[in-house]
Amino acid sequence: MTPRLIKELACQLPHYIKTISCTPHKDVYLHLRSHTFLNRVLFFLKNHSLTQYKVLVDIVAVDFLNELNRFELIYVLLSTKLNSRIYIKLNLNNFFSMDTISDLYPSANWLEREVWDMYGIFFYGHLDLRRILNNYGFNGYSLRKDFSLTGYISFRYDDFNKLILNEKTELSQFNLDFNSKKTPWRYG
Repeated sequence: MTPRLIKELACQLPHYIKTISCTPHKDVYLHLRSHTFLNRVLFFLKNHSLTQYKVLVDIVAVDFLNELNRFELIYVLLSTKLNSRIYIKLNLNNFFSMDTISDLYPSANWLEREVWDMYGIFFYGHLDLRRILNNYGFNGYSLRKDFSLTGYISFRYDDFNKLILNEKTELSQFNLDFNSKKTPWRYG
């Protein structure tokens, strides 16, 4: 079924897709040319008789700090009819906003709010774009790689005094050497 699906997608959406690939587990990866094509591609994938990707499983954001297109958004769709998943990838820079897909997939409401709260990617047309994980007074987006880890106030419950205390956050990083060639997170 997957080679037929890939052929159909390549024929029906040639101007929208940059690359298309498949895994041995029949998962399909689409990399879109532009973020402006997302709604058209998702509408096709949801309603075409050969695809039937009716379930939006997740929206994942990845931050590549030093890249021109800093963010990569990955939409994960599931077809229960085909028993397969499709991953739609697209790249954004700091200044682009996305159109909401909550009218097409109602589960996108929460997922878009989560991406907004953690990464600051704005979804145009979203009716209820507010924070869900960070508090409302929080200034910043906590999963961005340029987010500062020091200088903010943290709250904790003091069990002995039965009080909620606010203190300056101290995260000691004197033992971390980010320029060392021996660090496990460095590639190359």
